[in-house]
Amino acid sequence: MNVFEIGHSCSARADLDVTTETIVLAVEGARSNSDKVICFVTGVPGAGKTLVGLNAVHRPEIRQLGCFLSGNGPLVNVIQEALIRDVTRRKTEGSRTNRRDAELSVRAFIHNVHRFADEYYRENRKCPVQKVIFFDEAQRAWDAEQNGRAKRPPVSEPEMMLEVMDRHEDWSVIVALVGGGQEINRGEAGLSEWGRALLKFPHWRVLASPYVLSGNGSAEFRLFEEAPSAIRVQPTERLHLRISTRSIRAQRISDWVDAVLSGRDREALDIAEVLTVKPAVTRSLSAAKRWLTGNRRGTTRSGLTASAYAARLRSDGLEPDFEFHRGFDWEHWFLDFADCESDSCDHKYCNDVRASSKLEVVATQFEIQGLELDWVGVCWGEDLLWEGEQWECRRFNNKKWRVLPAAAARKRSYQLNAYRVLLTRARQNMILYIPHPKLEDQSRLHSALDRTAEFLLSCGARAFE
Repeated sequence: MNVFEIGHSCSARADLDVTTETIVLAVEGARSNSDKVICFVTGVPGAGKTLVGLNAVHRPEIRQLGCFLSGNGPLVNVIQEALIRDVTRRKTEGSRTNRRDAELSVRAFIHNVHRFADEYYRENRKCPVQKVIFFDEAQRAWDAEQNGRAKRPPVSEPEMMLEVMDRHEDWSVIVALVGGGQEINRGEAGLSEWGRALLKFPHWRVLASPYVLSGNGSAEFRLFEEAPSAIRVQPTERLHLRISTRSIRAQRISDWVDAVLSGRDREALDIAEVLTVKPAVTRSLSAAKRWLTGNRRGTTRSGLTASAYAARLRSDGLEPDFEFHRGFDWEHWFLDFADCESDSCDHKYCNDVRASSKLEVVATQFEIQGLELDWVGVCWGEDLLWEGEQWECRRFNNKKWRVLPAAAARKRSYQLNAYRVLLTRARQNMILYIPHPKLEDQSRLHSALDRTAEFLLSCGARAFE
C-alpha cells in the first residue's frame, strides 16, 4: 500500500530502513528462539516512528502475524481511511477492490489499542491471533488510575498488553513506538510505566534505544529507575531515529521548540540563526491565513492548530470545544482537498469545506498528535503565556482565567507538552498567531499576549504582517 500522505519521507531514508530491518530481525530471532521480546523505538518529533511501524507491519515476515495499534483515535481513523482510499484506487488483476472489502482488509491490522486490550484482557485467558503488535505512541498508554476511571481492570495498560501477549506459549513481540515529551492528557503513564510492568515479566527480552535507558533523561522518558538485574536488556542505537523527516528545511526545529518551551531564549535565538526558514509570528489571524494560503502549492496541505484549552480563541471564530471536536470527521480534515481545478478528477475527495486547507476548523493537540501538515498555523491561547521569566499555565472557567498552581505539576506538564506537539507538526514551516484582541474584551489577557509575542520574536521567530 503506497499512500503518499503517510508514506513519503523527505530525508533519512536509510535511517528508517535500518530501524525497520532491526525490528524485522528481532521478530525473526524471537520466532527462531521461542522468545518473548519487546522493542522500544524512539526518535525526535517527525522522525518517522509511525512510518517505521507501518512499514514493518507490512513486511512479508510480519504481515500475517502482526497488527498496528494506537490509542490516538483520529490517527487510527486517518490511517485507515487513507489506506482504504488507496486500495480502492488500485487495480488488482484487472479489477478494483470495492470499499467494503478494502475496509475489512485494512481494519484487520490497524486497531484502537484500548479496544484491543479490552477484547483480550477481559476474556478468560484468550490468546490473540497476532504474534507481533506495534503500539504507536506507547508513552500515552494509560496508568492503573486512568483504567479505573474508565471502569477497566485496575492495572496499567502496559501490564495488560504484556500479560495478553505473554499468553502465547512459544514466542511473541511487542514493538513500542515512543515519543518523548508528548504526554498530553490525564492518565498517560509515560515510559516508566512500561519499566514497572516489565519487572513482573522478567523472562521478556528488552531491545531498546539507549535514550530510554540513560540516567540523563527525565523520569517519564526513562524505562527503568534503576538498571534491572533480572531482565535481559540490550541497548541498540539502531532503534533510535535521529533525523526529523517532517521538517524538510529546518531539521533543528524540535531543538528550537524545546528551547522556547524551556524559556531559554538565547539558545533558541542561536538555533534560529542557523535555520534556513524561520517560524513566522503575526498578531493578525487574517494575515496568518494569507501566509498559509500563499505558501501552499499543488497537493501540499495547510491548516490551523490550537490548544484544546485555548478557550477564548472562540472569539476569533476558532472552536476548541471538546464536544465539537469529538463529532468532527477528522479523516476529511487531513485527507480531503479544499479545492480542485482538474477536469479529469471525479471530485470525490476534493472541494470539501472540512479540509484542513480551507482554514475554517482548527485541530487541537489531541487530533494532530502523530500527524502533520506541510504549512501549519499555530493559534496561541491564554492557556500558556510568557510571564517574563517563565511560562504560566492557565485554565478558563467561562468567566476568567485561573493560574494552575505549582502543585498541579502534572497538568502543567501536559500543557507544555500540548504546545510541544502543536509546534512540531509542520513539514515545511509554521506561522504563530498571537491574538491582539480588542481592549474592551475583559476575558483576554492583553499584556501577557503582548509579552508572549515579544518573547517568541526574541527567540528568533520573524515578524509577518
